[in-house]
Amino acid sequence: MKFELDCGWAIAAGQKPIELFKAHAGRFRMLHVKDFQLKGKPTYSLFGPERPTGTELGRGQIDYKPIFAAAQTVGVEYFFSEQEPPITNMKPMDAAKANFDYMRGL
Repeated sequence: MKFELDCGWAIAAGQKPIELFKAHAGRFRMLHVKDFQLKGKPTYSLFGPERPTGTELGRGQIDYKPIFAAAQTVGVEYFFSEQEPPITNMKPMDAAKANFDYMRGL
């Protein structure tokens, strides 16, 4: 059985994707990639003031360069970008382009 790891929410909850790759080598086939402005302490909150604020890739606090490098060594084949709402500073297609450009640069 293979899994898709939601890296953004894993990090928001205090997990480290690279350590998850090591602990479960060969189990992750896909990565769900999103960026957040984190609130400081780990959270599972989907609502309220503890919920991290979604932002475009490369504009939050998650550094995907080492995560992508490690992912390629453990068999991850697919990377999916998702823009967490709300998008307040740009149009959705502009956010998608920013995410694509960030991922392409890795």
